[in-house]
Formats: sequence, C-alpha cells, structure tokens
Amino acid sequence: MRRRPEAHRRLMLLATMSLMAAASARVPLLVDWPIAVMLALVASLAVFDLAVRRRVHAATLWGAAALMSVQLAWQPLGASATWQAAARWLLGALELLPKVG
Repeated sequence: MRRRPEAHRRLMLLATMSLMAAASARVPLLVDWPIAVMLALVASLAVFDLAVRRRVHAATLWGAAALMSVQLAWQPLGASATWQAAARWLLGALELLPKVG
C-alpha cells in the first residue's frame, strides 16, 4: 500500500494506534481502559475521514476491524492452556540461547 498514499497513511496511523493500548494501560487513570482508548483513537480517524472525505476510507475500515479483532482476541487466547504451554516452551527454548554481553 506504500504506492497509495491515502491508504498507507491510514494504515501507518492505525499501526501506531495499536501501540497505544499498552501505553495507556500504564497510565493510572486509564489502566482498566486500554481498548476504550484505542477505540476512541480509531473512531477519531473515522470522524476525520467523514469530515474530510464525506465517507470512511476503506483502509480505515479494514485496518480498524483487524486492529480491534486482535485486541479483543488476545486476552482470551492468552489465558488459554494451549497458549500457556506454548509460552512455557518458548521461554524454555530461549533459556538455551547463549547469553549476550
């Protein structure tokens, strides 16, 4: 999408917004609301599209749908026994790597 500046700009902005959930979870007032913060940011992008273009750009819609589905899925998946076993295995495998420094 780099050759389509409007789509690229929106997707890069959405990628940056994806980092805001972790950042907002560290703010004492927002610790329980990281998904709400990200939803507000995504909604602001949609409002911008509506104000400027009179419709929401397709990259905003698809990117927001992907972003929100990942944000809503990570918590139940992260608590599953399968993921816990995979994480334990990964951490065990990382201990086998040589130490650097």
